[in-house]
Amino acid sequence: MKKREKKVVLIAPTYNEAENVEKFIKVVFNSFPVKKNWNFHILIVDGNSPDNTADIVRKMIPDFPNLHLILEKEKTGLGTAYLKGMDYAFDQMRASYVFQFDADLQHDPLKIRDFITLLSKGNDIVIGTRYRKGGGIPEEWTFVRKFLSRGGNLFTRIVFMQKNITDWTSGYSAISKKLFKDIRNELSVERGYNFQISLKKSAVNKGYIPVEIPYVFKERDYGTSKLGPEYLFRALYYVVTTRLKDIMSSYFFRVAIVGSIGASIQTLSFYVFYSILEISHLASLLLSIELAIVNNFTLNNNFSFKNHKIGAEKGLIKNFLKFNLLSCGSITVQFLVNSLGVFVLGKSDIVVYSLVIIGIILGLITNYYFYTRLIWKIRKK
Repeated sequence: MKKREKKVVLIAPTYNEAENVEKFIKVVFNSFPVKKNWNFHILIVDGNSPDNTADIVRKMIPDFPNLHLILEKEKTGLGTAYLKGMDYAFDQMRASYVFQFDADLQHDPLKIRDFITLLSKGNDIVIGTRYRKGGGIPEEWTFVRKFLSRGGNLFTRIVFMQKNITDWTSGYSAISKKLFKDIRNELSVERGYNFQISLKKSAVNKGYIPVEIPYVFKERDYGTSKLGPEYLFRALYYVVTTRLKDIMSSYFFRVAIVGSIGASIQTLSFYVFYSILEISHLASLLLSIELAIVNNFTLNNNFSFKNHKIGAEKGLIKNFLKFNLLSCGSITVQFLVNSLGVFVLGKSDIVVYSLVIIGIILGLITNYYFYTRLIWKIRKK
């Protein structure tokens, strides 16, 4: 049985790269490995360069049948160019993998073979990094540019809490068709580094595990860089806002919001039962707690865990009773924290209120742990 061919398409967006593009095409084709059942192509996506970059590419196609060109009507930006290239490569060319690569040869073409080795082992995303041992940035860069590049990537690692990606703004990477189809609609096509960051972040969010290859980033021989410091600051803004969206859409954050609403309902209903309706203290307390529990279960089922909503067919009543029982566990945690804390530390105002806050936080964590494992049963990616 004939083994299925793997097609790799290296995508290079260009704008005013007439001085670089011919050399780039020849060098990259010579850098592709000779590998059985693997077929290598280059796809240029040109932003209608006024220096006639596209004409140079067209003239080379007869000598390089695996060279392809997409000509945009106007320059639309790096992210849009890559997205057009990827759509074309995967949908029209039937590619198995695509590379992102700079047409000015700042990326080391000799590393392509290492990328292919990792892809052939089943990896869906391989990233070239300047910030692991064996990688590097140009010595000619100013201190400010070095600081912004290193600092920006470190900042992104900290904010996203991802230690296995060291170079978030790297434009040297390779991904599989499977990964691209999974994240296609989540990619940012804003100008600058946002496309690179969103691709990596979306892949991680979907459970893919990136692997990195160190390389030394070179200064370009001809032309000028299209990306200035303002793009880095725009990228940092994107990182912060993306992380905030992650937090606000997380199960834990939603459970905390629901818990706050529940606490407000419990306090208000207790006041109504005890002070206005003059029901006994114990009865008012139990009724207000149960109202809060009903609220919390309803909102968690329809808001916090709406993708795992429990209906009648999934044992709604049974899980509601279980929810009641688990809520008692949270109350017990808060009671123990406050009782033991006062016993050990005393009953000063600062101690009492600090213990209340600590108890609420621990109760929230306890609730979240049991909700996600025993009621809505959220599986980790």
